[in-house]
Amino acid sequence: MSARLRRSSPRRRRRGFTTLLAIALLLLIAVILPALGAVFTADARRTRTQAQDAQLRQLLTAGAVYAANQAGSPSAATTQATVPLPTEIAYEASVAVLFSPPSGENHRTATVRVTLNHRTMAQVVEFDRGEGGRWQAVAATLNSPPPAPADVR
Repeated sequence: MSARLRRSSPRRRRRGFTTLLAIALLLLIAVILPALGAVFTADARRTRTQAQDAQLRQLLTAGAVYAANQAGSPSAATTQATVPLPTEIAYEASVAVLFSPPSGENHRTATVRVTLNHRTMAQVVEFDRGEGGRWQAVAATLNSPPPAPADVR
């Protein structure tokens, strides 16, 4: 009987070890797959957010250029202006420029507020009148708290 046990026992041990190894590998895969899914989801979300941030910064630049062109106009002192945008983006974005009351003859401050797909960024741009009467940006502060919107009628 001992000869019979010796012949069959190595096989049984190997089968048991292989089964345990297969179960351990399945458990390892079951833990790793959700973690990989979470990593890929976070990466996709971050990529989408970065693309929107780049678009918001471009719109802030467009608003600052618009503000520089409007800084000398008499209506800029009291009104909030909406920057005209290309039709491709106008349905999902808006750019508003609001000038603060003038702090001097040669200095203006404008707040540019941009909204894109329910995300908002704002910046305050300060302008000084340069040579030839042209307004030039001298400082810009990103994400400063925007003033309350004026009642536009």
